[in-house]
Amino acid sequence: MQVRLLSPPPFLFNNYRDVRNLFCSFQPGVILESALSRRNSGHRLLFVFNVMSSHTTRSAAAILALLLWSLVGHAQQKTFPPYISAKHQQVLQRWLSREPDLRVAVDEDCGRCASDIANQKTIRGAEYHPYYAVGDFNGDGKPDFAVALIEVEAEGERATQKWVVAVFNAPLSSRVLRPVFMKKDLNLRDGGLFFGPPRPKPYRLSIGLFSTDSGLTLVPRGRTYVAN
Repeated sequence: MQVRLLSPPPFLFNNYRDVRNLFCSFQPGVILESALSRRNSGHRLLFVFNVMSSHTTRSAAAILALLLWSLVGHAQQKTFPPYISAKHQQVLQRWLSREPDLRVAVDEDCGRCASDIANQKTIRGAEYHPYYAVGDFNGDGKPDFAVALIEVEAEGERATQKWVVAVFNAPLSSRVLRPVFMKKDLNLRDGGLFFGPPRPKPYRLSIGLFSTDSGLTLVPRGRTYVAN
């Protein structure tokens, strides 16, 4: 079996099962072009798999698929802004490995709101960033965290962006694979996340725009939150 690199990519795999099923469906002598790609990135891997032998077994195909998927998983490592703690980055890495269309928003995604961010840093502290918040959101005495992310639905000039907010509750461990709360279809290009002073206690995580006091407030309910 021969593997060589080509471009451009005509096909996208989203998970290991797709790769495994593809390999297990091979027939002798078939040549298949497939792309393994991570969206929102310039890194793309394209492979041509030339099945030369009539004795290719499903077991061998599954093993090759697993090895290949390991390679792709390495290529799909997300990058995060340095102000996100290392522990939180690990949690996000595990989760976002299954969400290729999402990326963590950064200050520069906030459009024309540099002055608003500077004002919030004066009020809330120099560590403020609009799309990352840390605090005891649910009142259990442990620091939780929230991030805003951008979902890119398509590539090219017609790409549209939708915003997502995800909340992770402490304690954070290797078993944490997904957020306890998600809010989709938001528009935070001129807004962000807010928690703590100068708002009164009990502090609640809120989602909104800089230009208005209105927005969503996340109220703890069990292990998750309700957006009011």
